[in-house]
Amino acid sequence: MRKVCRAVALTFTAALVPVVARAQMVASPIHFGGQLDFETANSKPGIGARAEYGLSKLIPSVPQLKLIGSFDYFFESSPVKLWELNIDAAYNIPMTASPVHPYVGAGFNYAHVSVSSGGFSASGSSSGLNLLGGVQFKAMGTLTPYAEARFETRSGSPFVLTAGVLFH
Repeated sequence: MRKVCRAVALTFTAALVPVVARAQMVASPIHFGGQLDFETANSKPGIGARAEYGLSKLIPSVPQLKLIGSFDYFFESSPVKLWELNIDAAYNIPMTASPVHPYVGAGFNYAHVSVSSGGFSASGSSSGLNLLGGVQFKAMGTLTPYAEARFETRSGSPFVLTAGVLFH
């Protein structure tokens, strides 16, 4: 199972490295931040990290596209541990003179759960697709707050609510 996790992490990293490198070469905006999550299936909170890559320089014909990568860790009942990786493409819906900027998107989800108790341990992974929608609010200095709802097709967590800030 560790080999599978390493392979997924390596694939995730390998997929992001060219995009990040290309985005940095063309001065496309890259923003990092933190987020709070709420998994509705088990009513569990979580925390996470997020990166957004504007794709307007890479795909000038659709300047509203962005790539969103996130890692989330959910506070499950002990001794259960649950984390997930998400990579999504999102489209910023054009709106003029508005303090909110809505977006919709889709992507890939990989989740890993493990249990360890009394010398016994087990783990499992699942993957699925994401459908998401959210809003970014007007920037406050170097912070941009956002809120998002994400439907995951994998079993165990069909709906996740997220709120956080991006630094730029």
